[in-house]
Amino acid sequence: MGRLIRFILIILIFLVVATVLLVFVAFLRSLFALLFVLLLVLTIVDYFMRRYRNSVSSLNSAIRAVCDQEGAIVRVAHGFSRSGPVSSECYEFTRRLKMGEAPMSAAIMAGVPLQLRTAVAMENGRSMDDAQFDREAAEQQLESVDSTMMPIYGQFIYLLGTALVTSFVLTFLSMFILPTMRQLLDEFGLKFEFEAFVDLAGSFSIGVLLVVIVAASMPLLAALLGMRAPGILPMMPKRARRKAEFLQGLAAGYDARWPVERTLGLACDVYRKTFDGMTMAVMLRHVQSGVDPIHVVKNAGWLSRRESAWIDQSDAIRTAQVLRAIADQNLRDGAANLRSVMGVFYPIMVFLIGITVAVIVVGFFGALVGLISGLS
Repeated sequence: MGRLIRFILIILIFLVVATVLLVFVAFLRSLFALLFVLLLVLTIVDYFMRRYRNSVSSLNSAIRAVCDQEGAIVRVAHGFSRSGPVSSECYEFTRRLKMGEAPMSAAIMAGVPLQLRTAVAMENGRSMDDAQFDREAAEQQLESVDSTMMPIYGQFIYLLGTALVTSFVLTFLSMFILPTMRQLLDEFGLKFEFEAFVDLAGSFSIGVLLVVIVAASMPLLAALLGMRAPGILPMMPKRARRKAEFLQGLAAGYDARWPVERTLGLACDVYRKTFDGMTMAVMLRHVQSGVDPIHVVKNAGWLSRRESAWIDQSDAIRTAQVLRAIADQNLRDGAANLRSVMGVFYPIMVFLIGITVAVIVVGFFGALVGLISGLS
């Protein structure tokens, strides 16, 4: 049912987007209108994706906090079923729990977006995070929270805003200024040379806007279609979060003294509706055939060769600690890689936008000078 609802929602979103695009293009008949609608759609999609991700994180945190209390999971599920992006899944989850179904089975059948460490905590009856809570470590972790995303979003907003204003100015010039100047120059027998500059500036402006749109839309399209970024690309925050969630869940399994086969079997249920579900099934088969679990995790791309060497031949407690440290480092690396990419991308885009504005200024004032010289 959850998969059918998601499919219907995707179809509805595409229909709405197609309708809006047709309306804008039919009325305004310009590439600027198309780009504006694309920006609007990407902004809306990004908002709902972030809202969904925050709801999922809050739901999992709440379940882990109360999983050792009798009947508390039902109250948490009922609270999240009232409203929010996961309300339908939590409503079905609540209904199944009230009918006496086991929490883990009810969550999987209802399609609740559980994290692996949450599933381990539910099966284990207590949250291993809470059992090993350290106030000093928590305060240090809070102080090291990376707030880089907001400045980077500010850079994107600046680039998009500047490119949109430039496109709007070009559209205004082509609709109102160019016909008047062309008419004046024709009356005085002068050659009109400004239009070539406007076309050149328009190409720069549209190119800049398209590059920014593609850069902003790739993570959204990858999330919607369930695709992974190519391995040669640096790890971005989304990929870092995905790896961190799995490694933290694997660490929770080690803390609970579970065999790796049990943790991976649970991971197959948790990730069965995602792109990683097939990967988990392959990993489980390799581990069941006798391959070392750390080597299996490394070959699946969750650990690097150096990271797996840190864990090799370690006991369960040491392995869990190292896995959590690697997960935290992945999150920091993802944020740092995003800063590095924007450190190169942002100045290039600013330079291209500056060239666009310079071409407009040179062309416009060149046409004015030509007009004044011809009249004098």
